[in-house]
Order: sequence, then C-alpha cells, then structure tokens
Amino acid sequence: MIDPASNSGKKISDGLKGKIQFKDVYFTYGNKSGRPLFFNFNLTIEPGQSVALVGPSGSGKSTIAKFIMRFYDIDEGEIIIDDHYPLTGLNVSWWRSQIGYVAQEPILFPGTIRDNIALGKPASEGVATEEEIRNAAEMACAHDFILDLPNGYDTYYGGSSVQLSGGQMQRICIARALLRNPKILVLDEATSALDQVSEEHVQAALKNIREKKKVTTVTIAHRLTTIIDSDAIAVIANGKIAELGNHETLLNKEDGIYRLLCETQGIKPGEHIDSAVSSGVDESVAAKGGDVEKGGGSTDNQLAISAVVGVEMGSAEGANDASELEDDLDLKLPVEVASMSSIWKYVGWDGVYTAIGVIGSGIVGCLSPCESILTAEIVTTFYTVDQDSMLERNTRFITLFYLFALASLVGNVMVGIGLSRSGSNLGARLRSTSFRCMLKRSMGWFDENTVGELTTVLGADVESAEGLVGLPLGFRVRVLTSLVTGVCVALAYSWKIGLVALLCVPFIGIAGVLQACFTKKKSEYESGLSPATILEQGLRGITSVQAYNLEPKVGDDYDMALVPESKGKVKEGLITGAVFGFSQMAVFVSFAIVFFVGSLLLVNGEIAFVNFFTAVLSVMFGALGASQVSADFNSRQRGLIAAARIFSTFDGPTDGSEYESSEGSATIKGEIKFSSVEFSYPTRPDFPIFYKSATKDGVNFDLSEKKSIGLVGRSGSGKWHFLNHLVSNSTRRARCSRFLPSLRSFSR
Repeated sequence: MIDPASNSGKKISDGLKGKIQFKDVYFTYGNKSGRPLFFNFNLTIEPGQSVALVGPSGSGKSTIAKFIMRFYDIDEGEIIIDDHYPLTGLNVSWWRSQIGYVAQEPILFPGTIRDNIALGKPASEGVATEEEIRNAAEMACAHDFILDLPNGYDTYYGGSSVQLSGGQMQRICIARALLRNPKILVLDEATSALDQVSEEHVQAALKNIREKKKVTTVTIAHRLTTIIDSDAIAVIANGKIAELGNHETLLNKEDGIYRLLCETQGIKPGEHIDSAVSSGVDESVAAKGGDVEKGGGSTDNQLAISAVVGVEMGSAEGANDASELEDDLDLKLPVEVASMSSIWKYVGWDGVYTAIGVIGSGIVGCLSPCESILTAEIVTTFYTVDQDSMLERNTRFITLFYLFALASLVGNVMVGIGLSRSGSNLGARLRSTSFRCMLKRSMGWFDENTVGELTTVLGADVESAEGLVGLPLGFRVRVLTSLVTGVCVALAYSWKIGLVALLCVPFIGIAGVLQACFTKKKSEYESGLSPATILEQGLRGITSVQAYNLEPKVGDDYDMALVPESKGKVKEGLITGAVFGFSQMAVFVSFAIVFFVGSLLLVNGEIAFVNFFTAVLSVMFGALGASQVSADFNSRQRGLIAAARIFSTFDGPTDGSEYESSEGSATIKGEIKFSSVEFSYPTRPDFPIFYKSATKDGVNFDLSEKKSIGLVGRSGSGKWHFLNHLVSNSTRRARCSRFLPSLRSFSR
C-alpha cells in the first residue's frame, strides 16, 4: 500500500547520492495478470549518471519512471537506493521531494505562471523566491516567452491548454522540476514538444546541472537525437534490458535493436549527428524579425514562422494574483432561468407519456380528500343504533375503499410509466443535443468553459432538468390536486366551511412563494474557478500532483472553490427553516380556523354532523398535501436554472460546419493563399497572435496545388494556428470542425 501521506519510512539523513539499482524485477499490471511486463529486469544507474531508456512502444519505459517515482510497487525483486536502502522502505513523501519529474503530458494547475513554477519547491523548504523562479525559468528556456505573456509571471492560467502551446507548457513544467534542485531528475518525453533551439538550451542546462551537482538523470525518449550524449542508453525489449551502452557502441552493433531504431529515424553508423546540446542552432536566426521566409532548393515549401506572429499567450481572464481571486469570490452573477415552453420543445411526442403521468398523479392526489367522505360516513354510521343498518352501510363504504385501492394502484402505475419515461427521454435528448453542440463550438469557446464545468452540465444539470417533466412534476400535480379537491369537497358539503378553507389557501401558499423567490434570487455561480475545474485538473494531472506532493495544496484549492457554495449556508438555513416552519404553521392555523367556524355552524344547527366532519377532513387532507408544495417548488426552480445552463451550450460561436454553401458543391483544387491574415483570441483581442507591423502586412503566403509545405519555428510561434485556419476554412464544406476564426482575409 503506497500512502504519500504516511509518516512511516526512512529518510536518508546523510544525504541522497542518487544511485538506483533494479535487481531481478518482475512486474505485472493488475488487469494483465497473465502477461508480465518485466521479468528478470536488472539495471544499475550510478550517481550523477545520465541514463536514457529506449525501446519499442509498449516496452515499459514509462513504467520504469513510475517505479522510480513509486507510483507502482514491483511484484518481485528489489529496487535499491544508494546500495543500502530498499525503495519500499523509504518515506514516500520525502523520496518524491528528492526527484524532479516531468511527465509525458505537461500539466499546469489553475493559478499564475509564477505559482506553477513555485510548486516545484518542497513545502518543507519554504516558499520559492522570485530569483529562484526566474533562474529556473531561464534554465528551462521559458523566461523570454513568459515575459511576453499579458501579465508576465502573473499571467493567470485557468485550466485550458488552448492558449499555451505544448512546448511552452513543457518548458514551464521543466522549470518547475529544476526549481526543486533535485538529486534525481526523471524526464518522461519531457522535450518532445520543444523546437530544436529551445531543446538545445534545455539540454545544455540539464547537462550543466549534471556536471556541477551530479544529478542522476533518467530520460525516456522516442526522438533518439535527444539522448545521443547520455552516459548510457538502455534498450528495453521483452521485459528486460536487451542492450546497454553508449550511443556509438550500440549504433555499431550489427542487427541491434538500437541500431534498427536509429535507422528508422535516419541515424546511420559513421554519420555525424548533432545532438540537441551540440547542434549549434543560432537562436537569433529563429527569433529575428522579417516576413515569412521561404526556402529554396526543393519543389516543396518550408514556411519559417518568425516575428510575424506573436507568442501564444496565456489567459488573462483570471485574477492577477491570489488575493484578487479571493476578492472576486464575493461577486455574484445574475441567474438565468429557462422557461417551461423551451422545455416542452424537447419533450416532443413524449408529452403523451407526460400527460399519462400527470393524469395518474391527479388520480392519486384526488384519493386522499375523497377518502374523507368515506371516513366521515363510516364514523357517522357508528352512531347508528340499529346494528344491521350500521353493518350494511359500513360494508358499502368498505367496498368503496377497495375501489380506492385499485385506483391508487392504477394511478401510481401511470405515474411510474409516464413520468419516468418522459423524464429520462428528456434527459437523453438534452445530453445528446448539448454534447453535439459542444463538439461544434469554436476552440475559443473552450477557453471559457472547462471540461469539468461541461461535465457538470451533462451530469447534474441534466438530472435536475429531468425533474421538470419527471417524477417531481407528478408530485407537484398530486399535492395541488389534493389541495383543490379538498376545497371542492368542503364547498360541496358545506359552502361556508369551504369558503373559509378557500380563504386560507393564500395564507398557505405564501410560504411557497417566499421560498421560490428566495431560490430565484440566490446566485448559483460565483466568479473564480469552479470546483469541477479544479477536480478535473487535479485528477487529470494526478501523476504531477503526487510527484510534487501537492495533495494538500490541491485539496485546499478545492475547499476554497467550495467556499462560495457553502458561504452563507447558516443564513440560508435560517431563512429556509423559517419559511418551511411558516408553511407548517399556516396549515395548523387553517385547521384551527376551519374547526372553529365548523363548530359554530354545528352548534347553531346550520350544518349536519356528517357534513361538518366531511368538510373538515377534506380540508385537513388537502392542506397537509399543500404544505409539501412549497418545498418541492425549489426543485422546480433549480431545474429551470439548470435548464438555462444546458441551453447556454446550445448557442455560441460555432465552427461553421453546419452551414451549407448556397453556391452548391465546389471543386477544391488545393491551392491555398493566406492574404494579410491577422488573428487574436476572442478573449484577448489586445494580444494578437498574427499581426501587422511597420514592416509586415500580417501573414502572407501562397501554396500551389499538389505542393506540400512544412511549418517550422520556435514553440509558441503560431504553427498550430496555421493548421487550424486551414482546417477551419478550406474543409468547411466537408463538415470538418472549425477551430479558430481569423480576423482578417483568407482565400483559396
């Protein structure tokens, strides 16, 4: 059992050196009990040594990294640290604090860029200083692009990766790992999204750290040019180390696995290959200004994206610092409420089932007040002196109770069949329609709507909306029918008592109105990150959370996000309790008034006892049902609010794929032309990605049909946007998704 929160386990007091030994390791994933991933696996990594793990896909390279991080424990064998300490005997939290870990998928957490880098410093060592954060960013080749973000290191990242390129996110994650000043560095495809210049600087920084501080480095890579300078390269195949040596040794091995992998990437024995550290690419070449440059010497084109585009900037939508975010929590947003007419549009022919359920609810609701007629007659019969007459009359009324029982059975079956089907079908339609609409939204729309929030819409909100035509609707119909029937019975047997009961109805209904108004005025959403967003980010990046011992921090962030939901709960509870108590008081006060008036009428001889008793009982049964209506109206209000949030996903900026051209189908030849293209995110119009300047007229280039083009440039230079514009415009008639609309001219 691996427990990161446990205090058990040894901490190496004389300092960790960084030696790792795998001895006869055997491991099988729990869901693949018959297929061992490793058996008789042996590997020794010396302190300060740089070891690269390579091998075919699925050979277990990343699993070795997870062993080192102790995300998994091996089934058999040993992992020994510094010759003396079994890994399973070390304190989990302390061990992970000694390791800098960068996962395959870069993960950033909601917060500023500064906060994300600062997470690398263990909590036991205090808070990271500004100098430490900047030094780590410079070593990771991230400092320059961070300064170009809207608010620099204070730029807020709200949980969407659309506004930072993969390379930029990787560099921030590498900076976070370097800030830790680790004794062991685990890089799981950590530079796969970096351009050559950035990778050159990062690899040079890592090499410098290894030489000065003797950091043990374990690198997992598919791009073999990044690990050529490693001290040792271990080739994993068939559950064990198949080959071990440096690059030159393994490359010259006839029929070797490593040689085969190199040849598939164009690396051949005897050829000089520049590594990422020694490639000597001049950063100034990639960073200098100028319009789009086209290389010659080939029938194909290479487009160098340089200063004609801006960096892909992080979100400025959030607060600049934590204090601003906390202040924003007090800002309440208006609540939108959907109309029932909009709901009925999606009910469709299932309205027949809704009608069946409503009729069944009405039948069940009528039974309780009508029962008062039989009860009063039976009680009155008890005063009959003639026994035979009493038995005869009671037998007739008892038989009617059997009919009531049958009516109750039929009515409840109608409710179950009708409202259950109409509610579930409505939920299915809303989920399907909402999800399909989400798929058609433009990519900019997802900058403001996170996966966690959209999942909540498809889950909890749809469930609340189902109640508008589901079983909760039947409950409301039942109690309202009970109230109306009770008043009608009272009017039929004594118009005076019925009139008094009718006058008491508004008194009873005031509670429901107050509670419904209170629910409507409450703000369901507060500004700031939603709990669903933090939950989604925390679980999606669980490896980084555990690798950096961030469980308490992420848990605290989740608690903070829940504050708006729990804030004022005491006041809300007092108001809700008072309103509900008022509704119950209204019921019993109504009973008292009705009994008082009925008693006067009975004493004055204006009403017979059976009429008095029937009218009073019908009012009692109807009022008891009405007392529950006010509480149920709250669920109706929540359903309408939830429906409004669902409908909000139906409208928004689309990718344009749903529109058909009025000109008919056109033949696409494949010629593409970008003419003075400018672009900025809809949420950040003041920070363009593609822009005009004194020397440039936006982005311009021509691509003839049947030609190919290669997009190159530094990470964050805008290559991704070129592809998105091509997909969004050139394939619209083919119903492909439109990602990001450009602001200026584009032609084919």
